[in-house]
Amino acid sequence: MGNVQSLSNKIDELCANVNYLNEFRNASLMSFTETWLTEHHNDAHVSVNGFKLMRGDRTTDSGKEKGGGVCLYVNENWCHPNHATIKHHSCSTNVEILTVSLRPYYLPREFSHVIVCTVYVPHRSAAKLAALELCDVIHELETASPTHYSSSMGISIIVASGKDAYNSIQLPALGNADHNLINLLPKYRPIVQRQKPSTVTVQQWNEDSLEHLRAELDATDWNAFIDAAGDLDELTKQVDEDYANELNCFYNRFDRQDFSAEHDDFQQQFANSDCDITVTEERFRPFVTPFLDPFQFAYQSDRSCEDAILLILHKLYSHLEHSCRGHFARVTFFDFSSAFNTIQPHILVSKLKNMDVPGGFIHWILNYLTNRTQLVKLSHSCLSDVILSNTGAPQGTVLAPFLFTLYTYDARSLEQGCSLIKFDDDTAMIGLVNGNGDEAYLRQIQSFVNYCDLNFLQLNVAKTKEMIIDFRHNTNPPPPVVVKGSVIDRVTSYKYLGVVLNDHLAWGDHIDILVKKLNSRLYCLRKMSNFNVRHDILEMFYNCTISGVWRYCLVCWGGNVNKHEIDRINSIIKKAERVVGEPLPSIDSVYHSLLESKLDAVWKDHTHPLYELLHNSQMSRGSGRLRLPCLKTNRYRDSFIPRAIKLFNEVLLR
Repeated sequence: MGNVQSLSNKIDELCANVNYLNEFRNASLMSFTETWLTEHHNDAHVSVNGFKLMRGDRTTDSGKEKGGGVCLYVNENWCHPNHATIKHHSCSTNVEILTVSLRPYYLPREFSHVIVCTVYVPHRSAAKLAALELCDVIHELETASPTHYSSSMGISIIVASGKDAYNSIQLPALGNADHNLINLLPKYRPIVQRQKPSTVTVQQWNEDSLEHLRAELDATDWNAFIDAAGDLDELTKQVDEDYANELNCFYNRFDRQDFSAEHDDFQQQFANSDCDITVTEERFRPFVTPFLDPFQFAYQSDRSCEDAILLILHKLYSHLEHSCRGHFARVTFFDFSSAFNTIQPHILVSKLKNMDVPGGFIHWILNYLTNRTQLVKLSHSCLSDVILSNTGAPQGTVLAPFLFTLYTYDARSLEQGCSLIKFDDDTAMIGLVNGNGDEAYLRQIQSFVNYCDLNFLQLNVAKTKEMIIDFRHNTNPPPPVVVKGSVIDRVTSYKYLGVVLNDHLAWGDHIDILVKKLNSRLYCLRKMSNFNVRHDILEMFYNCTISGVWRYCLVCWGGNVNKHEIDRINSIIKKAERVVGEPLPSIDSVYHSLLESKLDAVWKDHTHPLYELLHNSQMSRGSGRLRLPCLKTNRYRDSFIPRAIKLFNEVLLR
């Protein structure tokens, strides 16, 4: 820092010092006063290679005809040019102030960013007035950023908010200037380096603890834990072969290798997932497609979680339009205990026969599901005994969840006003209740529970939840749902297929979770930028890990969120845009694009449950336009079906 008295006359010497002197080349900041620059001077005349110039020139409103002017050079190796912004600039008769906000590549964790104020006081007689103006600026900055690390630079004085922040070294003046330059070397130590090391006590395994663990495992009822977990992540390397056989009764679900003496050709073929996909998609699917449940959205062509959630929301929105007539809705979200592991091969075979599947395929599937050998492997030298399994389907392949959709294809709702929406084993029972009562809904719940018992499907009653959406006033709560003698818990919000639904059909809870995820991924993006990762890779990382978070099921909730919730996500997108250095699409533009794509997909799929809603809205005069339903609330007006109909009619008019 220093007083240069005409920067344009000394720029050549400054550039030479930057090229050949380490003190200048490695400086993070270079602050100069009395630059004598005005708006008529171009940045190119006073630019320094490798530094970004931040100018606070003399203005005509200050009444000064000569002198004045301040500037700050920011080293691009210390701080990205996009992360250096001017927060305040003022030029008066008493003082000139330039305030710059900086976010360097590295700062101690106790500081978020740096605010630098370059100050020039022309006359000592106006020092008190200048101090008042500077105090107002600093108070304004502290109000906006009370904990940010700031420093104020004058002609030969630096004031920093951190104690013992710098050491000063005098350097020669630039040219014939009457003020020497000052080189400030940081000596601040981060808090993490000043803290004393702490001692942590870790308990070690010994022979007594191992014997105690062996006794506990012998007496453990593993059936009580089957519903809670299914992996070995919590076990340590201390567990040896003595415990492997005890664990095998529980961790015996996943095929890894055929250890039988005689190898079965069918099982060897199905061990390859590519073979699963080929058999399922090309040979097996055409036989069973006509029998599949239209409300089963898993592993169907051009169907996804979006379609299941859109159907649920449409049924709720349209039914609750008549809440003044006593309409409300009840939704029960069922949870299965190890759904894929409860498939009974003999029941599946009988259902495949009802679908007229050829006998060769049925024999193939039966051979794949029965007499499977399984074990637990803790290490190369620690293996449990091999056991045979004739229940369930091996997980880790495409075939297992597809077989479950066939196993439950006949689980459907028979009561009017009730719908059973399924995405593989994620099942939701919707009851649209009117003034006649909810007896049909309760009967359908009991019917589904009986179906699960007949097909050996184990319901996890503790994780099964019910949510009531009721916009009526002064009403008594409906009777609870009872499953196998246990009352189902009622919740105000539930995460279904990755989307948080609540009893007000609002999206604040879902947006809160999205913002939390986006901020954590934005931190990783900033870290990558600090490591000087290329911009194209940063953009790729954004599209893969950040954009996909808020794009997921955007067509389901993008039309019903309010402006405040949209701004919360758009602010994160803008932060990522500054890091990436390229323009990124906003949530509004992406939503309209996804809305058009989903409308096109539904309109072309005549078997889609939402297609009938659009097709029945066609006007009888042959104009091709669709008729909007009766809309009473903004909640229904901004949902998918009304917006899709409006978009469809707009496309026809183009």
